[in-house]
Amino acid sequence: MSMKRKLFIVVLLVCGVSLTGCQSETETFVTTRVEETSLKENLEQDSLEQNETKEEEVDWTEELFIGESVLISYPVFSFQKTIDANAINQQIKEDALRILEYFDVNMESDTLDITYEIADITKDWISIVYSGSYSRADAAYPTAVKYTSNLSLKDGLHLQISQMRPVEELAQKIVEGNYRVIGESEELKTAIREMIAGLDLAELIQYLEAADFGMESYEAYPEWFSFWNTIEGETQISIIMPVVHALGDYAVLEIFSEGG
Repeated sequence: MSMKRKLFIVVLLVCGVSLTGCQSETETFVTTRVEETSLKENLEQDSLEQNETKEEEVDWTEELFIGESVLISYPVFSFQKTIDANAINQQIKEDALRILEYFDVNMESDTLDITYEIADITKDWISIVYSGSYSRADAAYPTAVKYTSNLSLKDGLHLQISQMRPVEELAQKIVEGNYRVIGESEELKTAIREMIAGLDLAELIQYLEAADFGMESYEAYPEWFSFWNTIEGETQISIIMPVVHALGDYAVLEIFSEGG
């Protein structure tokens, strides 16, 4: 299994990545790689002074939760500034492993393979996307899995889509068809659009209000998730929603920005 990971969207500028060696931490959690990424944040001044550039160093290791046929990888961050990495990393770990509880995974007989990608890092938040597959020992076919972890870098709490955009606005965009279904098959995209067309505005609002892991507690495992990409100062929001197995188990909707 390939252990290659990449940072595919970083706000403003990625200066470089370097790899260092491996180090075992425990029998279950293993540190496999260190990536060092230099992020530059553009800070706007309220005065007439020119814009200044501030460099923030962000390092992370990739850690693994390993069982008989279970593997979940997730990032562990360190920061050069005053951000509380311990609280953030503990929350990331809990988010990544909640899939075990959700599927009630049998560590001896079931198969679960989850990897991660970092969707976005800004001075305010981290958005992480987990994807993979789960197969119960007696299941006829595996289930495709996709979920996210969105955390504030200010206080380490969860950020939900309802805190990023008014859910009424997002729901209206979906109703009006102002989104793109991410995928390769046009037939599949059409079928997903037809399924979404059967949802009314009130249903969409309800799903979006409950999307993502909660700020202070999990309460229930969300049916919908979101992740974010910041490009040229604008935040692109994508929604992950469940669909029937014939349509791929989940769909990813990229919501159009204004004028998109």
